[in-house]
Amino acid sequence: MKYHILTFCFLMTLNSIAQNNSSSINMNINMNFESNEQNVSQPSQNTNMNISIEESYQEQAAPVEQAAPAQNISKPEPVYVSGYSGVVGCTPPTSSERIESMAKTVENQSFGDDKVRVTKQILRTNCVTLDQLIVILNKFDWDDGKLEIAKFAYDYVYDLENYYKVYDLFSFSSSGEELEEFLNSRR
Repeated sequence: MKYHILTFCFLMTLNSIAQNNSSSINMNINMNFESNEQNVSQPSQNTNMNISIEESYQEQAAPVEQAAPAQNISKPEPVYVSGYSGVVGCTPPTSSERIESMAKTVENQSFGDDKVRVTKQILRTNCVTLDQLIVILNKFDWDDGKLEIAKFAYDYVYDLENYYKVYDLFSFSSSGEELEEFLNSRR
């Protein structure tokens, strides 16, 4: 009798666990009792108890979300020059309004050396598109200043693959050749 009560309590406990964990438990309990002439309710020493428990978990209605594994996803760079998808030197380029102000400052300088000095200072703290650089370079009267700035500006230009446009600004082919040598040394 003790074993029947024990088995009943064991089954009730497992059933409670199964309900709380949203799992199902299939049990097979075999108990073999040998009858003893003195007391039938006492099992003999040869009592065998085989318990086999199988659990199968069912998916709950609202599964717990797991954190997604960390991935190195690089965000695409914004395009600042329409249709440009080449090598990018710096980002983001300054606004057109700001370039107009910068170009005006360069234009207001009386001497070529002053224009170079001011332009270098402007470029050190700003990223420009090549078209914006051309606006500034057009404020120079002579090739020597244009060439010096064209070389200096390479690290401050967004759309590097458009650098070929600078060649049209020079009056002498030797300036273009010198720029070409400089660009080849940078690549």
